[in-house]
Amino acid sequence: MNKIYTTVWCESRQQWVVTSELATGSGRPKLTPKKSALALLLGAVLLPSGPVMAADYVGVTVTGIQGIHSGDRAISTTINSGGSQFITSDGYTSATIINTGGTQLVSNGGWASYTTINSGGIQRVSSGGWANVTTIRGNGNQHIYGGGSANSTTIISGGFQHVSNGGIATYSTVSNGGEQLISSGGLAANATLDRGSQHVYRGGSATSTTINSGGTQYISSGGRATSTDIKIGGKQHVSNGGLAVNTSIVGIDGEQHVSNGGTAIDTTIKVMGNQHVSTGATATETTISGGAQHVSSGGSATSTTIYSGNQRVSSGGSATSTRIMSGGSQLIYNGGEATITILDGGNQFVSGGTATSTTISAGVQLVSNGGLTITTTINSGTQSIFSGGLATFTTINSGGYQHVSSGGMASDTTINTWGYQNVYAGGSANSTTIEGGGQYILSGGTATTATINSGGYQHVESDGSATSTTIHADGVQLVSSGGSATTT
Repeated sequence: MNKIYTTVWCESRQQWVVTSELATGSGRPKLTPKKSALALLLGAVLLPSGPVMAADYVGVTVTGIQGIHSGDRAISTTINSGGSQFITSDGYTSATIINTGGTQLVSNGGWASYTTINSGGIQRVSSGGWANVTTIRGNGNQHIYGGGSANSTTIISGGFQHVSNGGIATYSTVSNGGEQLISSGGLAANATLDRGSQHVYRGGSATSTTINSGGTQYISSGGRATSTDIKIGGKQHVSNGGLAVNTSIVGIDGEQHVSNGGTAIDTTIKVMGNQHVSTGATATETTISGGAQHVSSGGSATSTTIYSGNQRVSSGGSATSTRIMSGGSQLIYNGGEATITILDGGNQFVSGGTATSTTISAGVQLVSNGGLTITTTINSGTQSIFSGGLATFTTINSGGYQHVSSGGMASDTTINTWGYQNVYAGGSANSTTIEGGGQYILSGGTATTATINSGGYQHVESDGSATSTTIHADGVQLVSSGGSATTT
């Protein structure tokens, strides 16, 4: 039996036929060059082609161009000056080191993990590329843009992470002089700042950032930060059109600085935390629970609620629509202004500043040393006026008290039913209207041009003085022994 076969050309049949190597015959022609070439071509066309196999690269040093794609894997690659590594289409790299002048580009489904970017090295992540667990060292740079994503990046010793134009960075840690820069269309989420800084510029957004001791967040030129948590020693600066929303400040030296046109909304200032508002900046809907808000030099605070801790309003600063609960206080001094304040058991101190349209309910307003109050309403609370203080157009309702001490003055006060004004030694009350409550001029106190209407009561005690009092029907003036009432 024949064991070996071959293919030969049959002239008569004009086709290739299989025949035994041992067969004999004189009709077998020699193959011509033309037909040999045709045989090779047919073989190339008819043979099945296998899939392109993915490649693995381990420990390669790149100084030119390396492409990692379609399932390729590159492990422990070093990219030196002039070298570029392109990772796309399910390509994967791990433990890559990018040195000065080296570049790694990750896009279109490429994946880079555990990359180290040294000084002068660059990683660019865009268009569906993904970088995971990257470390950026002194003057190394990572750029995330155009739909690229980076997760768990550590930025240290002068390294930079740039997030812009549709790029997303999550869970970055910025420490020891590292910087994260977020600009137009970029988003950084859940970053932690440990002695590093985060800069949020126009169109950039940072959310859920934690700022620890030595860490600083800068929000400016239209940048936005939401849900920031400022810990002990952390700092946030909001300026030049920057916006901070839902910030929490807690601990010694935890601070938010809002200035030069910056805006802070819905800030919570907890124990030992501080918010500083100045130079054309605005803080709105702030809650103070154990910390302090400082408003000065053109800064403005609106709709603040103080549960505990204090609000300090000084030269050029203004506070509007503040509510002060029991345990909270507001200090208006050195030219500061407060408008539409409500005291619900809290305290307002006015010394060298002005408070307008304050309502006191179970709280205390203290006025001294050049302090001025205008149109205060006292409901079940107390206003105390000390040396150098002036209270004008105060209304004292049932359960309310006004105390005018030495050197203090009350002008144009209205005392309604069951409201009381006490004028002590050295204090003076001018143009008081008594509608049903009582005015008590104690020893050394002075009242001038009071008007006592029906149901009103003025009591001038020993060494007290009342001058130019007008008493209408059913009004009462009582002058005790040693008291003085003239021109009544």
